[in-house]
This record gives sequence, C-alpha cells and structure tokens, in this order.
Amino acid sequence: MSLKFLFIFNSILCWTIVINNVANCPIPGSALRFAILAGSTVSSTGLTNVTGDLGISPSVALTGFSQIPGANTGFLNGSSHLGDETASKAKSDVKTAYHLAAGFAMTRRMTGVDIAGQILAPGVYKFDSDAALKAPNGNLTLTGPGIYVFQIGSTLITSGGSQILLVNGATAGCVYWQVGSSATLGINSQFVGIIMAQASIGFDTNASLLGSAFALDAAVTLNSNRINVQPACKYITKFFFVITSLFVSMFGVLGTILTAPECHSLSASSTMLISQTASAVEIVFKVRIV
Repeated sequence: MSLKFLFIFNSILCWTIVINNVANCPIPGSALRFAILAGSTVSSTGLTNVTGDLGISPSVALTGFSQIPGANTGFLNGSSHLGDETASKAKSDVKTAYHLAAGFAMTRRMTGVDIAGQILAPGVYKFDSDAALKAPNGNLTLTGPGIYVFQIGSTLITSGGSQILLVNGATAGCVYWQVGSSATLGINSQFVGIIMAQASIGFDTNASLLGSAFALDAAVTLNSNRINVQPACKYITKFFFVITSLFVSMFGVLGTILTAPECHSLSASSTMLISQTASAVEIVFKVRIV
C-alpha cells in the first residue's frame, strides 16, 4: 500500500521598492571622494574646513588652504589634485553625471516657486530659470529614501540661515543639484547634496555643505565654511523570498531578507541602475511513502 502526497508550494520572489521616478542615479564616478572640484580656482579666506579630496582642472590655482591641523588658514582633510590626471578624470565624470541628471523626465515643474517651506519626496524637480531658497531662515524638507534631482536652468541661491532638512530616510548623498550657471550659498546656511554647477560656486560666511561642490568651468570660493563629502548614494531595496505551503500549519512560512544597492558605479565613470523585477515560481514536488 502506498500513499502519495502532492505538495504544491508557491514560491514568490518579491522586491519591496521605494517608489522613485528617477530611472538612473547620476553618480559622478571617480569624483565621489571629492568634496570640491573646480575648473579655474579654489580660494578660501578664514578657517574653512574641508573633509574630502580637492581638485582643480585644467588650472592649478589653489589659495588659502593647508593640510596642517591648527594652521591659521583653511584646512583640507584629504588629498589635493591640481591639474593632474586624477582631477581631469574626476571632472570628466562630473560632466557625465551633470548631463545625465539634466536629461531626466521631470516629476514636477517648480519654476518661480520658492523652495523654502516645501516638503518634497524623491523625484525630479525642474526650474526653467533660477531656483532659490528665499525666505531668511527658511527650510526645505526632503522626506523619504530615494533619489532627489533638481534641474536648474540658471542660478541657485540660498538665503542666510536657510537649511535643508533630511527626514524619514533621506540622505545627502542621494541629492543632486544640476545648475545651469552658478550657485551661491548664503551666510550661515546649511545645504546638502552634490552641487554640479556649469560655472561657479560661492559660499558666503559660515555656510556649510554636507556633500560636494563641483564647479565645471569656473571657481569655488569659500569663506570660513565647512564641507563634508558624503558616501555614495546607496538606494536600498529589501528582497523577500517567501515560501508558503498549502499546509501552513505544518510547514509555516519560511523567509529570507536580503539587501542590495540599486544605484552604484561599475567603473570610475559609469552610472547605472539595477532594476528589480517580480516573478512567481510554482514548485511542485511529490513525496512517496511505501
């Protein structure tokens, strides 16, 4: 006598993905470790403190910095690359990221909108001309994990005392500012993200940046500022592999949780996205007992 049991298991491969309208991450390749890159000059007055590498290409004009702690000048906690191949490659990678960011389809057009007081989720925000955080001491809040891209046709200006708040999992390394001309950060302002400006970037007194300042064609000017380079954007998704049985009471539910980065660099200059898909697999197996 024999008994045949047919167990049908549904195996479901699921990805939990934070909804995000950005198709790729504009990660600037080899420039990831740079806090500052400029095309012409980098100059500082006062006690500026920079954590991360500093590069200039094709120029070599750097003033107001020392790599000696306690010196009465700007302090660079990183390497300097002045007109060398490393700076040139990093600048090329920033250009690639700049054009990638400029080409994204927008989530929302914000031309003429003061970003002070705004609460924004991950997405692509387009300004046909200038963008400004105008209200003195005003805040822009970015909420949720994911990628934020700001496409700005001309200038970016922030007012004195303004700040950007990151809440509910938003991170500075996943915020990108693609600026068509120049950016200016106001006195005592607190800014976050990777600024990729076609022309120059200016920091007023005591302005701070969690991220990087990349001025492709012109100068980065500083005055008693603090800049800290941030880790590369790791847009994390959770992967759940769940096996369920018709005999749940006997076998229960098995599960595994993994994590994987969605956005990363494959090489010094590459940018890409690993997309997730969902699939269902039916596993049928028979047990024969004699």
